[in-house]
Amino acid sequence: MINKFDIKLLVLLSIFPIIFYFITFNNYFYSDDYQLIIGIHLFNKINDQYFINFRDLLTLRSDGHFTPIMYYINNILPPNHKIFHTFIVFIFLISTYLTYFFLKLFDFDRRYCFFSALFFSLNISLLIKPLVWNTFHSHITNYFTAIISFIFFYSLIRYKKKYISIVFFILFGSLTVFNSESGLIYYVILPFLFYFFFKKKLKVRYYVITLIPIFLYLSAVFFISFK
Repeated sequence: MINKFDIKLLVLLSIFPIIFYFITFNNYFYSDDYQLIIGIHLFNKINDQYFINFRDLLTLRSDGHFTPIMYYINNILPPNHKIFHTFIVFIFLISTYLTYFFLKLFDFDRRYCFFSALFFSLNISLLIKPLVWNTFHSHITNYFTAIISFIFFYSLIRYKKKYISIVFFILFGSLTVFNSESGLIYYVILPFLFYFFFKKKLKVRYYVITLIPIFLYLSAVFFISFK
């Protein structure tokens, strides 16, 4: 449950992302943004279509990347740099909140949860590129879906509605890895996270479940590459 103290902490966690948002508000598209964002909308206009077709979404790029969810997001959002930037920082802010609440599930001291989420939001040395370069938003959006999948995984091992939890874990895990291959690292980390910090010993099948997103991604890439 969210109490008044949690709300105060969330307000504090909001300060830096909001300041950062306004400082970088007028950052325009550049470099790969023209190809991967504006280029998609231009491609649709040339082909007299509103949305990139499913076959094009599931194409392996010539440089080896397979990022259908990233292309999907780039297609849904209008080619406006301010809208893209607002979307990215908003997702980043919500991810900061979710980090705080996810850590609380492990019964860590609230101060540790807060400062961990705060350091996450302040770690611009790692986050500056995806926060200001629109086409790299996948590194922000795949953390957002990854932390949601982590919460559903926790629900899977703690509560009764296991089938619902596993479905949503796989759904958000798939969104994560198919957004960008950097999303794979979350499901390498996940079993270790629960092994070291979860109070109860997990059965082997739960550790196997954590690897499902990785298996789905590698299977898809292998099939498309072979094809």
